[in-house]
Amino acid sequence: KILVGPQALSTIEGFAKEKEEQGGGPIINKKIFRLDDKELLVLVTKPAGKTKVHLATDLTEPVTLHWALSRNPGEWLAPPPSLLPPLSTSAEKAIDTQFVCISDDPSYKVQSVEIEIGDESFVGMPFVLLSGRGWIKNKGSDFYAEFCVGAKQALKDAGDGRGTVLALWDKM
Repeated sequence: KILVGPQALSTIEGFAKEKEEQGGGPIINKKIFRLDDKELLVLVTKPAGKTKVHLATDLTEPVTLHWALSRNPGEWLAPPPSLLPPLSTSAEKAIDTQFVCISDDPSYKVQSVEIEIGDESFVGMPFVLLSGRGWIKNKGSDFYAEFCVGAKQALKDAGDGRGTVLALWDKM
C-alpha cells in the first residue's frame, strides 16, 4: 500500500493560509491565478466592515498594480485619493501601485499590496499587472476582484452542480 502525504503548499498558497489565519475578518473572495510558472493571489476580506483587498505574487521581477474601482462590473473609475496605498501614483482613470517585497528569504519570495476600500458603493476592482515582461492579464482580459459575498463565480466553482444553471443563464 502506498501512502501519499499531503501536497506541499505553493509559496502563494502558504501566504494565503497565513493571511487567513491572522483573522483579518470574513473572507469575501479568494482566487489564485496561474501566471505561467508563478501565481497571483487575490484575497478580499471585510475586517470591521471595511473591504480590504490583498494581492500577492511570487513573480521575481518588480511588479506594478494598475487598478481602479467599479460601481458596476467592468467599469474603471479612479479611486478617491484617500484610498491610495503607499507607493501609488495616479494614471488616467486608474492608479499604479508598486508591490512590496515582504521577505528577504530567496526561498520565500513574495511581493504584496494591500488596499483598504472604505466606500461601500464600489462592487469590485478591475486591474492588470505590469512587470518586466510587460502587461499581465487574465487570459487576455482584465483581472477583477469582486467585493460581494457569494459572488456568482463562487457558485460556478462549487463543483457539485449548484450554480450550473446560473452559469448557463449568464452565457445566454
